[in-house]
Amino acid sequence: TYYYVKQVKETEKQRVMLETQLVNTRMKMLSSQLQPHFLFNTLNSIAVLADLDKEKAKDTIADLSDFLREILYSSDDNEITLEKELRTLEYYLNILNVRFSDHLTITKDIEENLLNKKVPALLLQPLIENSIKHGYSYDHTDLRINIQIKSSDKYLVIRVSNNGKAIASTHEELLDNGMGLANINDRLHNLYQKDYYFE
Repeated sequence: TYYYVKQVKETEKQRVMLETQLVNTRMKMLSSQLQPHFLFNTLNSIAVLADLDKEKAKDTIADLSDFLREILYSSDDNEITLEKELRTLEYYLNILNVRFSDHLTITKDIEENLLNKKVPALLLQPLIENSIKHGYSYDHTDLRINIQIKSSDKYLVIRVSNNGKAIASTHEELLDNGMGLANINDRLHNLYQKDYYFE
């Protein structure tokens, strides 16, 4: 009985931690992506498009609305299907494509039979955000980002890479200095204990 009660308490503790981290991740996304400059840039792009391409302006408004809806009102599950994660990401990418126009190319290499697999909610967006934030530089004004998702033995392998400026910091330094990356690492640890790899 003692062992059972101890396990139940430990499971409940982990569940609470995961829920807290998911809320923190959503708030981090809101604070980092939806700061006034983000909304201003997006709305400014829409304003310009309204004169040049009304249909594209409408599409961008819809993407912004859907992106906000997914973040604010989606369920609080710690894991969602890869298909849903990619759908949420698509709204974000559509907005980025309007903002960065011809200077950003995003390609995807995803095994279709993995779409029903579960992944941590809100995993890809912070990785793309970091790819853009650290990838652009004076020597790298045209950025290409590739998202690759495949299976390897019992694991799901997710890789985000770009052709931008090389990272000078170590993995440990990036985790120490980047709240988004540290949050991803903590959530992976709580979900999978030691059965994961993040770099």
